Amino acid sequence: MRKFISILFAVVLALSVSLVTAVPVSASAIDHYVVSAISSPTVAGTAFNVTIQAQDQYNNDITAGSDAAENITISFGKPDAGAMPISTSTTNGTTTVSMAMTVAQTGQSITFTGDTSSKIGTSNNFDVNPGAWASFTISGTPATILACAAFDSPDNNITVTAFDAWGNVKNDYIGTVTWSSSAVASLPADYTFVLGNAGVRTFIGDRFRLCTVGTQTITVTDITSLVTVTSSGIEVIVPWTAPLPLDTTPPIILDISASNITETNADIGWKTNEKSNSQVEYWSSPSLFSPIDETLSYNHLVHLTDLTLGTTYRYRTMSMDSDGNLVVSDEHTFTTLGEAPAAAFSTSDLSISPSEANIGETVTISILVTNNGNLAGSYEVTLKINDVVEATKEITLDAGASEKITFTTAKDLAGSYSVAVDGLSASFTVVIPAAFSVSNLSVQPAEAQPEEAVTITVSVTNTGDKEGSYTVVLAINEVKEAQKSVTVAADSSQDISFTTSKEEAGNYNVAVDRLSGSFSVVALAKPPINWPAIGGTIAGVIAVGLLIFFLIKRKGKAT
Repeated sequence: MRKFISILFAVVLALSVSLVTAVPVSASAIDHYVVSAISSPTVAGTAFNVTIQAQDQYNNDITAGSDAAENITISFGKPDAGAMPISTSTTNGTTTVSMAMTVAQTGQSITFTGDTSSKIGTSNNFDVNPGAWASFTISGTPATILACAAFDSPDNNITVTAFDAWGNVKNDYIGTVTWSSSAVASLPADYTFVLGNAGVRTFIGDRFRLCTVGTQTITVTDITSLVTVTSSGIEVIVPWTAPLPLDTTPPIILDISASNITETNADIGWKTNEKSNSQVEYWSSPSLFSPIDETLSYNHLVHLTDLTLGTTYRYRTMSMDSDGNLVVSDEHTFTTLGEAPAAAFSTSDLSISPSEANIGETVTISILVTNNGNLAGSYEVTLKINDVVEATKEITLDAGASEKITFTTAKDLAGSYSVAVDGLSASFTVVIPAAFSVSNLSVQPAEAQPEEAVTITVSVTNTGDKEGSYTVVLAINEVKEAQKSVTVAADSSQDISFTTSKEEAGNYNVAVDRLSGSFSVVALAKPPINWPAIGGTIAGVIAVGLLIFFLIKRKGKAT
């Protein structure tokens, strides 16, 4: 009988549990939206999906009812997001939106607000990095410049900035650029961007000289993609142009001749019909200009020196009158005396990039080698660093040909390094990159009450030679709590503080980089029950009640 009763009780209990669990629970009214996590960083112009879900106050998903469908307005923590779309709508309490941000920035977030319910959901903070490099800009060009005069510095230092397709500075652009001009010009050597440039490179103005009169431009080109950008027009004027010319008729050149020709010298003479200055353009390769003789004369004589023996030169004479009217003659030729060497080499255009490198970073050293002779030949180029031979390269060139020779090197010690390549010299510097250490962990207070603020502080030290940025990550009980980025100058320190609070009592382990500490949260103690006082109060009430009772009873007997 007892066994039968036990079995019957078990069956009844099982049916009760089944009935309880079968009761459906419906979500109540919408309380908020939950937003799916957004990866950080995203890339400008690259689409990503965000899902939102309506939930009630108990975090149950809302999938039906009047709250399960409404229009959603999308807004951003930083309004200059450059993002689409700006609205959507939910069906069955949820929707997934494909979005793309076009403004590079840090700490962006997305908020979704129901137009009917006014309930919101906000995403995590995320960063947006620039997209792929797409273009350059050139800034700093002068409006007007004298022919062959250097651009003013710093007013006309030329800045090249790399951008992505959405106008964000491409701060990790590392391409190599080369300069060209519509004018006969002297321009900076090729330059390879490094990460330290952050997409922006300023070239000193005195590296730019435009020698062709008129409206000219300078152009910078990425040598890999051949993407170019050209400056606005620069008016190149001759130094002696009068504001109000008295006439517009240039001089007439007569009786051009070359005389007193030797192995390395020649005199070029000519006459003009009015007083004017004197200059000669001459070349075998490349074109050269004699200094301008500002003396105004009818008879002109220019003495050319440092010529190559046995070489045919082409030349043109140039004269300008006092009113700025320039005349340039037709081409003429002369040949220096002697027999030209089989091959005669010269070097020029020594360039070093970058001029300041990190330890172990590759430094590129290039030089232009030209064969000025009449026959092909070979030439050995020797690179010396700090007066020690670093490398040699042999090059074979046809007569009149030029070729750029490139060496690469990397140094493991910080310091200044002198570079010498066949009589040309320059230098570069190697510095210690930004290097960070974290110290001095402080957790205050060590014991806190529930929801009391606890401040966690560390010192970030940059022991390198260059400014840099470092991200400090705070973890509590091995879970990432927060992170902050800080930019620290070379050989400097900066404190970073985090603030947190906890509701539950207990011990909390703090970790920042390799540093560790802890704090505890202690619940407020309940005051003890004062049983003697309570007992005394009850006894007093009883005594008073008995006293009143006896007084009433006594009064009744008296009556």
